[in-house]
Amino acid sequence: MANLFSITQPNNMNEQELQMKAKQISETIQQNFNEGVTNANSMNALLDTLLNSLQNTLTLFEDFKEKNEVLKLKIKEIQGDILTNSRKTYYQTEAIDRLDLWYKFLLIVYFIIVIILCLSFVFAPHTLSRIKCIVISVLIIFYPFYISYIVKWAYDLWTSFKKRIPKNVYNDL
Repeated sequence: MANLFSITQPNNMNEQELQMKAKQISETIQQNFNEGVTNANSMNALLDTLLNSLQNTLTLFEDFKEKNEVLKLKIKEIQGDILTNSRKTYYQTEAIDRLDLWYKFLLIVYFIIVIILCLSFVFAPHTLSRIKCIVISVLIIFYPFYISYIVKWAYDLWTSFKKRIPKNVYNDL
């Protein structure tokens, strides 16, 4: 019996050791499983967040895409307007340059006529006195310089006169 007891006791101890090891292994497996479940839940939540962000990003992308198309059309319109305005500016500048050329030409013709008139006062026989000839010559020579002020004054006088005259309030009858 002593022999039997000694054999069962180590078996009992082996069994207890095995149960302890099995319990430790099951606790480790349970802990690993719980960590795996926690990680899976975290990754699932992360996936849901990423899918939601992806959907929001796609919606935002479509919105920006539509806005970009509208802006492209506006830019094309503005560029068309700019090209049209550039053409208008070119033609206006060309017309102003042409008018400036005519102005210079007519100014030269005017001074040639003034020089001829002054020379005729000096060399041609006439009935005007010297003082009248000098006054007329000075007035004609400086005419381009003071005529714009006279015209402006006359225009201002006319507009102020026009404002003061009574208006017909019953134009529509």
